Amino acid sequence: MTEGKKKTVLAVDDETALLRVVARSLDKYFNIETAKNADEAIEKINEFRDKIGLVLTDWDMVNCGDGAHVVKAAKGAGIEHVIAWSGREHSKEMSDAGASLALTKPEESIVQIIREMLGDIENQPPTDS
Repeated sequence: MTEGKKKTVLAVDDETALLRVVARSLDKYFNIETAKNADEAIEKINEFRDKIGLVLTDWDMVNCGDGAHVVKAAKGAGIEHVIAWSGREHSKEMSDAGASLALTKPEESIVQIIREMLGDIENQPPTDS
């Protein structure tokens, strides 16, 4: 594990370009695992369950499983922080499935939200005083 990257985030999305952008944005602060569908995400949850600090999953994945399965697998594996997001409003369903936080895409502050949830204080940028 790289120094300063103590926690692992699993990002799940069937939109490859968005997954790449999210992974690059988070890579500055965390170890990143990615999955392009629910089945791949569940495999990674089972493989890395002791290392994953947070799962960020798309809710509406076309023809490749849905976010509800990912949320339930993550919670069942003991992963405390699970963020579900979608291009449409599904916050009640997301919360009912066990998501810690339900967001609507695009969420401009997703990196900051994840850093706050994981208590990433040691990687805070210096403030100008």
